[in-house]
Amino acid sequence: MSALELVLRAAQDAGVELALLGGALTVKGSRRALAEHGPRLRAFKAELIDRFAANDPAKPPPPAPEPDPSDWRALHREYERHARSCVTCVSAGRGYGLRCGTGAATWLAYQGAG
Repeated sequence: MSALELVLRAAQDAGVELALLGGALTVKGSRRALAEHGPRLRAFKAELIDRFAANDPAKPPPPAPEPDPSDWRALHREYERHARSCVTCVSAGRGYGLRCGTGAATWLAYQGAG
C-alpha cells in the first residue's frame, strides 16, 4: 500500500469524509479527526484531487466520434458498444424500461439507417 492509501484509510477510519466538489477537495469530520489527519491529508492534496477527479461520476465521458449515418454497420457497432456498458440500455433491450438518452439517440439513428 502506498503512503497516500495509508493516510487516506486512517483518515476515513477516523470518520473523515473527502469529496471533490467543483474541482475543490472538501473534507468533513469531527474537529479531533480533522486536527489529527488534516496535516497528513494536506501533504497529499494534489494526489487526492487527481484521485477523486478520475472517479468523479459527474465528469462527462469524452464524446465518441460520430458514425456515418448511412453506414448501418457503424451505427450498430456504436450502439452495441454503448449497450454493453449501460445497465439501463441492457434492461431496455430485454424489454424492461426505456433506454438512456445516449442509448436512445444511438438506437434511433441505427433504426433510421436500416
